[in-house]
Amino acid sequence: NCNTPVSIAIPIPSGIQKDKTGAGGLQCTESEYGDPYEVMGFNIYGGNFYHFNAPHKDALHWLPPHKIRIAAGSAAYRIFNQEDILTGPQALQVFKPDTLEYYFVSFRKAVGFDRALPQDMTGGASIHIWNEWPARQTLLIDANPQTPLNDLTLTDGVIFQDEINGIKIRQISHEGNSVTVEVINAPAVPRVTIQGSHADE
Repeated sequence: NCNTPVSIAIPIPSGIQKDKTGAGGLQCTESEYGDPYEVMGFNIYGGNFYHFNAPHKDALHWLPPHKIRIAAGSAAYRIFNQEDILTGPQALQVFKPDTLEYYFVSFRKAVGFDRALPQDMTGGASIHIWNEWPARQTLLIDANPQTPLNDLTLTDGVIFQDEINGIKIRQISHEGNSVTVEVINAPAVPRVTIQGSHADE
């Protein structure tokens, strides 16, 4: 995803792809299966069979539509962890109009197959990019690109900013089973209208 400069982001698929903005423009590298905290990533070889990420669960219909909120305008959202069966929303979608993709905001908890997640991965919101096509890789954004890959999530008070689309995602707070984020300037999701003609027989 080399055409979207963001202020604190290094997108990582279930391969790894880094986007950086500098004087020379975007510089990108990609490593297949690079997400260390997803069963489709490379950590499976270390014996950690983590949960699928939120976009992959959506692709498999393991997250029903009522569990996924769609952000609109500017508002705060509480997102519950995706490992447990809970009544509240477990993912948040934010439309990304420049590439016709979505940001997926989710929260992880060290329980079950995710029990080996490091503490830094369970203290904040994870942000992925995905276009809702099941065969397409997901991208995991590193909210702390200056540090190793064990603290990819947002932390309280940290803002992820998409400078092209004018979107901001700020983590307000977190607790044991949920995270609260504020989304600023979430674009409207375009409506698809199908028009046809009726031919008399």
